[in-house]
Amino acid sequence: MIAKVATAASVFDATLLARAAREALVKLDPRRLVRNPVIFVTEVVSAVVTVLAVRDAVVGADALFTILIALWLWFTVLFATFAEAVAEGRGKAQAEALRRLRAEVTAKRLADPGDRMRVARVGAGELRVDDSSGNNLRKVDYDPAPFFGATFTARF
Repeated sequence: MIAKVATAASVFDATLLARAAREALVKLDPRRLVRNPVIFVTEVVSAVVTVLAVRDAVVGADALFTILIALWLWFTVLFATFAEAVAEGRGKAQAEALRRLRAEVTAKRLADPGDRMRVARVGAGELRVDDSSGNNLRKVDYDPAPFFGATFTARF
């Protein structure tokens, strides 16, 4: 049996990036950004500097520097929300992959404790606490672990 391995979503996955771009725009809402005070303040200052840049352009003053500062601030806010959305998307994809893996992983439980060669395959959800303490599980090196953080060795 070939074990299936859970793989994390790539940072450059097109669907992940598209979803993250949409989510980044949604995160620009000040009501959502208020949870992240640094980016919230950066967004507020971006809006103020944008208003000042428009004012300078309308009045006829030299607005180039103000426009460049406003663009830089908006870029910072967009990049921060996009990075957060990518991280959340990767986390959700990895959690889903681990859920699927847990549903697919099987363990070899000894069918008869007296006969260590006769095993029954059981799903990870069917394991009990006493399976590990009583050496009722048989683990072979190439088998995936039945649940995270546990490795079992068979005594022959």
